Amino acid sequence: MRQTELWEFPDGHFLMVSEYYCFGHPNYGQHRFKLIRPFSEYWEDLRDIERNSGIEELRDDACNALRRGAYDLTGIDEYAQLAFNLRSQNRIAEGIEVLQHAVELYPTEPILYNNLGLLLRISQDFEGAISTYRQGIARALDFELKALLYTGLGNAFDDAGRTEEAFDAYRQAIVLDPKLAIVHYDFAIALWRAGRIDEAVEECKEALQLDSNLTAAQELLADLEAMQIPDSM
Repeated sequence: MRQTELWEFPDGHFLMVSEYYCFGHPNYGQHRFKLIRPFSEYWEDLRDIERNSGIEELRDDACNALRRGAYDLTGIDEYAQLAFNLRSQNRIAEGIEVLQHAVELYPTEPILYNNLGLLLRISQDFEGAISTYRQGIARALDFELKALLYTGLGNAFDDAGRTEEAFDAYRQAIVLDPKLAIVHYDFAIALWRAGRIDEAVEECKEALQLDSNLTAAQELLADLEAMQIPDSM
């Protein structure tokens, strides 16, 4: 599986969600669904829900409360958080709708195109994802963000069966940011799917050299090395 649980926010941090807790953003800590700029009119009710109900109910009500205020949100952070919450509930079509609206309001923000491209890929609208990532690339000035968008573009091309175009996108991402481990990992998956095992092994090793804790790359490397044909004696 690709690491599709990473979500990028406009301040350059990433958020990784496990179950119903948020990790990786300095303003989130381990608080459930806490926004960078709190929505006090929604969170008062949510605190009562948290005290008096189970996690599943909290998750549903938190998302629904945010949904009620979807088109009164005041910034791209809030749209990104709402879309992520909807994605965590597998409400992909609603998440796409939220991000499409956000893109209309903030058409120059490449982060929104990155997150929308991911949801379009999950919904298997690969051509829509390709178009969205390209729009984000055209707007991105930061090299790391542009590299992430090229990685998403590569994933969308690979999903669509457009293998050589996927390889070109991954290579472009590596040129822009050669130290981004996830690019090498995703490139390794595409190479593996194309039957290019030796090259996939090298990309996996590169990913692990950059991030030795990338568990998915460790597992993929073990599988790939088992597939390699040993040199003749």
